[in-house]
Amino acid sequence: PGLSAKPVVDLLLVVRGVAELDGREAAFRHLGYRCRGENGITGRRYYTLDDISVRRQFQVHCFGAGSREIERHLAFRDYLRTHPQTAR
Repeated sequence: PGLSAKPVVDLLLVVRGVAELDGREAAFRHLGYRCRGENGITGRRYYTLDDISVRRQFQVHCFGAGSREIERHLAFRDYLRTHPQTAR
């Protein structure tokens, strides 16, 4: 609340295992997503969808259940929510 947002829908998905997603890249590409692999975060599968002007619309971060990255991403969000001065 009160924090300026980028015009991108940012999703975090928890899946049974990210290896299963690797075999489904064609389905993501069919929907228009670009498959970016781990893209700098071990154990993540990262997908982006841009509009026709190449402006990012969606980014999807997928982690396997139990990944510490899930907690880290949510902790950042929660920290900003509970520290409005830092968020500003």
